Amino acid sequence: MQFMAARYSVASLDGDFMGSKIDEVIVALAMHGFIVVMTGGDGAAENRFALKARAYISAKDFFATYKETLADFIDYDIVGIMPDLPLAFHHPVHTDILIFVGGDMPHAIKKFVNALEVSGWPSHSRNLR
Repeated sequence: MQFMAARYSVASLDGDFMGSKIDEVIVALAMHGFIVVMTGGDGAAENRFALKARAYISAKDFFATYKETLADFIDYDIVGIMPDLPLAFHHPVHTDILIFVGGDMPHAIKKFVNALEVSGWPSHSRNLR
C-alpha cells in the first residue's frame, strides 16, 4: 500500500525539519498499526539530506548481516552496487524492522528522459512544450 501520510505548508524547508517530520510520521503510523518499510523523496536538497541523515546502514553492512537469510534470493556478487551506499535504518518503534530509503522513481525517470531528449541541444534552444 502506498499513500501520502502527511503534507505541510511552510515558507521554507531544511533537512532537519524534513527529518523530524519523517520520524514523527513513522512513529504516528506505527501507533495506528501501520509499519513503514520504505521512505523516499524527490531530489530536492532537503529531502536528500533528511534521508541520508537517517540511513546509517550501508549496502555492505546490509548484505553482510542478511547474507544467510537472503541466500536463496540474492546473488551476492552483484556488480555495480556501491558498498558505502546508505540504504536503510531501523524502525524507531519496531527496531527489528528496517526502513529502506529511495528516490522518487517518477522523478528519476523524468530526469533521465529529459537528459536523453536534450542531450544534443544547446541549452538556450530547449523546447519545453
